[in-house]
Amino acid sequence: MKRSTTKSLQVRFGMRIKRLRQSRGWSFTYLAVVSGLAKNTVVEVESGRTEARLNTIAALAGAFDKTLGELLRGL
Repeated sequence: MKRSTTKSLQVRFGMRIKRLRQSRGWSFTYLAVVSGLAKNTVVEVESGRTEARLNTIAALAGAFDKTLGELLRGL
């Protein structure tokens, strides 16, 4: 995958996480707690500054009560 395509995917994924978090009225801290991730990880993924690892994506999916497929569909 081209670097620009990967970056675009990171940003779109981050935007999806942000929308889900905000639609539930959750803070970064709350999402970190329910997902078991560090708050910094949540912030970095949501901002699109880092590529989320599979275990991070799975933790976020679980926090939002979604499957990996549901969380990633349409990106």
